[in-house]
Amino acid sequence: MRALGRGAIFNVSSISGRVDIPGIPQASYAASKAGLSGLSAELAVQWARHSIRVNTVAPGFFRSEITGPLYEGERAAEYLRRNTPLPKEGTAR
Repeated sequence: MRALGRGAIFNVSSISGRVDIPGIPQASYAASKAGLSGLSAELAVQWARHSIRVNTVAPGFFRSEITGPLYEGERAAEYLRRNTPLPKEGTAR
């Protein structure tokens, strides 16, 4: 990328690197995703002078075996509404 004089790096993180998820004990996962976001931000600053962009996307919640409990009950539904920026639920295809 440096030889080309441009480039882009795209990292996939997780919403759990940004917000707490009650009932799902995944400290190591959350820490690694928060670290990836921090690393991306630092590399973006370092590599900007070489016209290399570094970005991270952190998708919201998706129904899965792990997140299933978050979709049960009104209290959990309210939590999801409060912590999901887009007005609809993500789906895997």
